[in-house]
Amino acid sequence: MNPVPQTVSYSLSEIEALALKAARGAGYDWGLAEEAGMAARWLAQAGQPGPSLLLACLEAPRGAAPVIDGQSWSANGDNRLCPLMTGATLSDRASLAGGPGGAGVTLCNLGFPVLILPFAAAAARRLGLALRVDWDGVAVCLSPEARLGAGLTDGLLASHAPLVKITSAHGAVVPDLVGAQLLVPLADWKALERLALATTVPATSRSRAGAGSASSDND
Repeated sequence: MNPVPQTVSYSLSEIEALALKAARGAGYDWGLAEEAGMAARWLAQAGQPGPSLLLACLEAPRGAAPVIDGQSWSANGDNRLCPLMTGATLSDRASLAGGPGGAGVTLCNLGFPVLILPFAAAAARRLGLALRVDWDGVAVCLSPEARLGAGLTDGLLASHAPLVKITSAHGAVVPDLVGAQLLVPLADWKALERLALATTVPATSRSRAGAGSASSDND
């Protein structure tokens, strides 16, 4: 009997499609689910375990949308910022990340900060300038050409960061992306599939009775 593989290789399109469905199954609306799919794909393309990182976020308590107060973004009360909601807001307000005066924005108590990177990369592309993202010893530069700089450490796996700063990085030299990470732990893929199943509607006796053609194929 052949052993069950511990990791399986999937294409970027497969990763994005399952991530979208899993986020939808976890209760996110379609718009944020699409953002989740994009984020998982971007991280995998950047050589990071995108599906596993997204799964950790989906299985954790849901964070909150950001409340913007000048350059500071935070959640109400003691809630953590949801990286998907915060990322979507960053996409809508990309100009804040590059200024004013290069000060950028500060995200307070952000859950799963690595998931903000795809959105910061999109902001860099929209602004046409390099952005730098810093938290807890992690320093990542992102170019307008969707390239990812060095500085990735174990801090990428943090479940939250007290402060994440996104600032302009004028003149930064950003190397090309590393090779894509398409190997996904089988257990994580199966967990995403289980979440995705929540998007399906169980069949009922009424829906089964109405299935198929009402006419006969007999001549």
